[in-house]
Amino acid sequence: MKDYNQTVTYPGDISSFAEYLKSHPEYLMKYQLVAKEYNNDKKLMEKLLKDAVDFVRYTGCSLYCGEYGVIDSAPSSEAVKWIRDLLFILDENHIGHALWNYKALDFGLLDLDGNIVSEEFPHFIIQNNH
Repeated sequence: MKDYNQTVTYPGDISSFAEYLKSHPEYLMKYQLVAKEYNNDKKLMEKLLKDAVDFVRYTGCSLYCGEYGVIDSAPSSEAVKWIRDLLFILDENHIGHALWNYKALDFGLLDLDGNIVSEEFPHFIIQNNH
């Protein structure tokens, strides 16, 4: 959110975002899942993914998370921690996944030549497929 204009850390305190939403009700609907949250951490991620995990557990069907990532303006050290926790949750719950870098936009994983943008990203996350 451009108007919020704060760096969000992971894990970290997001109470200022909750306060921001209270004073900007026009965004409440869009961010209702995190509007009352104060901690941005693995526990929150597990809470937000609970319905997907329950679906897999109760139906025995497979799920695939085909699009996720961290915007390129986020500090790469924070992105690595967030992605690592998300991958752990997805793998632990047998949810397939793919992290993509569409035309080297927004997620900051690879440049237009397919080179890794930051060595901070673990190599198990990035597969360079030319």
